[in-house]
Order: sequence, then C-alpha cells, then structure tokens
Amino acid sequence: MAIAIVAGTCFLFFAATAGADQVTFGIVPSPDNWALADSLAGVSCVSADMCMAVGTTADDPYQENASGTLAELWNGSEWSLSPSLNPEFAKGNSFSGVSCPAVDDCVAVGSAEGSPLVETWNGPT
Repeated sequence: MAIAIVAGTCFLFFAATAGADQVTFGIVPSPDNWALADSLAGVSCVSADMCMAVGTTADDPYQENASGTLAELWNGSEWSLSPSLNPEFAKGNSFSGVSCPAVDDCVAVGSAEGSPLVETWNGPT
C-alpha cells in the first residue's frame, strides 16, 4: 500500500497493491475541500487503515501569513480532519512533514512564522 499526495488540491490519491504486477489507484476526497488554499506536504502510514497527512490550510489565500496547520487521518476507508494546534502568536503556520512509528504516535514538523514547530499526536482520543 502506498499513498501519493497532490499538493494544492482537495484530493488524496491512494495506491493499493493488488499483486506483484498490478497497482490500483483511486481518488478519495479530502474532508477539508471547502478551504481555498489547502496544500499537503507529507504523509506517514503505519498500516492500510492508519495514515496521517499534514500540510497547510488557509481560508483566504490573499491574506498574507494567514495560514494554519492541517492534519488529516485515514481510517482505511475515508479521511477525516484531525485537530492541530496553532501558536496564538503566529499566523503563518504550516506542517512540512510527519512520521508515525505506531498507530498512536505521530510527530509533525513545520514552522510558525519562521520558527520551528513540532507537534505530537497520541491517538484519536
């Protein structure tokens, strides 16, 4: 199983390996498809039913430094938004990568107005 992210769109593409010579691609809509300027930058999968994708969201792409962090979770059949924190002092927040070594352990990295930003996720609860 593999995932491809198309940055700047509202869709995540899944590639599920059916056999050694066959790969099937499918388009799965992102749950945050109303935002004007979403962009995904990284993804990490622990299994076929647990992945996290991260990036940037902005309701108004014309407002400078109005971006926030974006995190989405895959449960094997659909993507859902996962809450992420945005420092109150910063308006230009984004995630650039994520690593999930276990189903209840992910670390996302990025920046908050040019300063390093690191957030951890310990499960859906």
